[in-house]
Amino acid sequence: MLQISKEHIGKFRQIRDRFYNKTKVPPADNWQDWNDDDVWWHLVAQVVTVGNSLPAQKFEKDPELQAEVAYQKLASISEVDQAKTINHVLRQIGTRYASSSISKCRKTAALVHNLKALKNKGGPKMFITKLSELKGV
Repeated sequence: MLQISKEHIGKFRQIRDRFYNKTKVPPADNWQDWNDDDVWWHLVAQVVTVGNSLPAQKFEKDPELQAEVAYQKLASISEVDQAKTINHVLRQIGTRYASSSISKCRKTAALVHNLKALKNKGGPKMFITKLSELKGV
């Protein structure tokens, strides 16, 4: 089991004190107004951000690219086509570590895997709703 000591808490406080005033913190439960696409696009942006945040900003400002990887659109096509579509968008926005070889692209594989997992859990919004209902131990 994970143990967090007073020393760890102190380090977290130092980080908070240093960066909190520079951090945009969304309002609590802001996700409740989101739909499947909003949740999915947020997840895509998180994967894109690894290595460089500029492509994620480009993605968030381009409704045409977002439409290409809309949740319902991707959920209705084969995994092979999902991978092709996702990889195309990742490369269009200049995502770091997005290989031109779809079979070697870890970010594409991760997003296809996550899409499948979310589809099996009733969709992105249902999944995040269920997460919000979990009680702490």
